[in-house]
Amino acid sequence: MIINSKKLEAVDVISFDIFDTLLKRNVPNNSEIFNIIEKKSGVFGFAKKRIEAAHRAENKAINGEATYEEIYAQIDDISDEQRNELKQLELDVEKRYLQTNWDMKEVYDWCVTHNKKIIAVSDMYLSANVLNELLEENGFEVERIFVSCEEHENKRSGKLFDIVSKKINTKNVLHIGDSWKGDFFSPIMYGWKAIHYSAGKRGKNVLDCVIKNNCNKNYFRDLGFSVLGPILYAFSLWLNEKTRDMDTLLFFSRDGYIMKKAYEKISDKESSYVYVSRLSLTTATIWMHPQFEDIKQMMEFPNNFTLCYFVRKLGLDPQNISFERFHLDGTQTYEKNTFWNALEVKEFYNSIKEEVVLNSKKQYEWLFNYITPFLKGKVVGIVDIGWKATMQSKFLELLKANPVYKDCIVHGFYLGVEKQTADVEGFLYKSNQQTTFKTAIDAGYGVIETLFLAREGTVIKYSQNGPVQAEYEIKTKEEIKNLQAIHEGAMEFIDKMRILDFEKDIPDPQEVFCYFENLVYTPQMEDLRLLGGVGFNDLNDSTLISRHGLLNYMVLPKRFCSDYHNAPWKIGFLKSNICRWFPWGKVYKKVKIGYRKKNAKT
Repeated sequence: MIINSKKLEAVDVISFDIFDTLLKRNVPNNSEIFNIIEKKSGVFGFAKKRIEAAHRAENKAINGEATYEEIYAQIDDISDEQRNELKQLELDVEKRYLQTNWDMKEVYDWCVTHNKKIIAVSDMYLSANVLNELLEENGFEVERIFVSCEEHENKRSGKLFDIVSKKINTKNVLHIGDSWKGDFFSPIMYGWKAIHYSAGKRGKNVLDCVIKNNCNKNYFRDLGFSVLGPILYAFSLWLNEKTRDMDTLLFFSRDGYIMKKAYEKISDKESSYVYVSRLSLTTATIWMHPQFEDIKQMMEFPNNFTLCYFVRKLGLDPQNISFERFHLDGTQTYEKNTFWNALEVKEFYNSIKEEVVLNSKKQYEWLFNYITPFLKGKVVGIVDIGWKATMQSKFLELLKANPVYKDCIVHGFYLGVEKQTADVEGFLYKSNQQTTFKTAIDAGYGVIETLFLAREGTVIKYSQNGPVQAEYEIKTKEEIKNLQAIHEGAMEFIDKMRILDFEKDIPDPQEVFCYFENLVYTPQMEDLRLLGGVGFNDLNDSTLISRHGLLNYMVLPKRFCSDYHNAPWKIGFLKSNICRWFPWGKVYKKVKIGYRKKNAKT
């Protein structure tokens, strides 16, 4: 609790300020409420008129404390009917954009549990009845509210506290509020005790306010709320606009799981979540390109991997392969170029090629048995996190190989995509150039892919014992718990924004992506410790941050170069292994910008 309970125990009455203390507004400044009303009502110039009306009403009111009705009476050039509609709209907007201050709710709950008398004192133009309604909607019940517009005195002068003391028959009161003058010095001057509550800076926009006012609950939940939530919210609005002409909309596992959940909150268009992966689609196409050189071209491999990893990528189980028969060690690590040039590896592949092709054809058949119920038209939209649209290419290749679906048109919708063809769309970018968005994703591709992961692992293959089913790796209970918290936080954010956003405008990509950039470029110790330890890459067991330490890399500099190149979170890797305090993020961005400019010249 942010306030020492002994200070609360020492008094008979606890008094709270309301705005920026018990309640917080999800707007960067109070006048933004009037801008929202102007936009919603269509009354041009309302925001300016409302501010000017408040000044005129305060000049006429006793001690400058005007009521809500007196303020609206000063707005010219509108009918009585329009005036009443605007008054009601302002109250509705206030309700939408106000929320519980969770720090102060903990203090309030302590007071209730310990049977403290609770009151509220506010400098405000709204009546005590309206304020009481706003408080109750946000979980606060107080015995009495004293408001400046009804008492005709304010907290700034201190005289409102004198009036309250007389009405409650005691000065043994502790007042808590965010204003140094009105909530701290003034009550002390009139014999009360007081605690100044630092409300902190408001956010730079509505979205930023929502994040600041709703975090500090649980690390992984907050990560979902503040980083994943904004991206998913904006992406879903964008996707809803882009996919109106699709006959079928398929969200590819695993990244598509949380994307579909978010989309369902925005759109009522029918869509399906399908279990496919780069591995399962590639496995189903191997029979079309079965040569060793084809495998090298059609699959992506890390810089260092084992024969067991290679066999899994081919769709087979390494435990069913006798490596000893070929005098090979399945766990031996190969450097990528060495692997593809090794004669014994090529001979090994050729010896198992028939089994690989047979399995590929079987996976092709079972894949179509699985996917057919989802295909409901010629124009198919697929949704995935993106980057190179490899899965879209494989999926289209599979469709073209099937006579029933050879005329299907496939459009891909991605967070970002490194292609510029007409059959793809990217929310953040659609380019193979080094944009600021792509630079951040390159620096932390493992972070963003982790945030989007479903609770199940990658789809390995399809099996048929009755209906065709996808088989996928199972994550640990701890990994599932953390992913669940991340996704719940993201869904909470979307729910919050849906309440606030009257017009459903699509936020600017930079506005929602900046929180991911901050995480990737300037991670805190908590990020490195908790997020850095999350498992990443199902087929090549590792975590987001490999930790071998500076001394190890000083002895093995080649290992450092290899580990950095493969690091799914490069700044996290550097901060954890080399130096935590060096501004690696700034250096990384400058190097990338320089590289981008050099390429542009050539």
